[in-house]
Amino acid sequence: MALSLYPNLESPDTVFPTLVFDLLPVGLRGLILAAVIAAITSTVDSILNSASTIVTMDFVKTLRPNTSQRGLVLTGRVATVVALVVAIIWAPFIAQFDTLYNYLQSVLSFLVPPVVAVFLVGIASKRISATAAFLTLVIMQPLGLLMFILTQVLPEEPSIQFLYAAGISTAASILLLVVISLLGPSPDESKTAELTWKSDYWTEESQALQGTAVWANYRVLSIVLLVTTAVIVVIWA
Repeated sequence: MALSLYPNLESPDTVFPTLVFDLLPVGLRGLILAAVIAAITSTVDSILNSASTIVTMDFVKTLRPNTSQRGLVLTGRVATVVALVVAIIWAPFIAQFDTLYNYLQSVLSFLVPPVVAVFLVGIASKRISATAAFLTLVIMQPLGLLMFILTQVLPEEPSIQFLYAAGISTAASILLLVVISLLGPSPDESKTAELTWKSDYWTEESQALQGTAVWANYRVLSIVLLVTTAVIVVIWA
């Protein structure tokens, strides 16, 4: 719709501010901008809080369990500052992409596949070990970040399309996860029993969904969503 109203827009990233400042009255314009700023602030706050929590609770607290609360708070503050500095240094690289959406899709295509592989394969198989999952994330995510920089950021033109990168990264992550698991001992079934999928879950879920209206049945909605997505991809591919 914005392209029809403003066919000469220089960048897709200017669609939202152009629509807001051209079409909305002053009072509503301020309300919309306040909501956007609040959403951005909330997102940044959540990210920084998550980053500091990971550092303090998953690393410092695990490696040094006797660390005082004061020490944990100080570590969290330092982690927050470091995260902000890294974000400031990284921000200019985002401008190299045509649109913010392209950047987001590209970086996610390189960093997310290892996480997806670990979760999906881990749920599907009892043979996957915690060591294999940990090593897959430790190896593939830094490698994904390195490949993102080498193929998307440094060259003037991306040397690989991000959707291809996502497929390659997913396949490599699954292969690494399976190989490491098979080379090591089998995990204790008592620990994996509640973490892997069983056919009993499907049966119990089917019984629970009996009598549920079609519009409220998430299985039906999931199928509709998948079919709709497939049709859109085929039309626009």
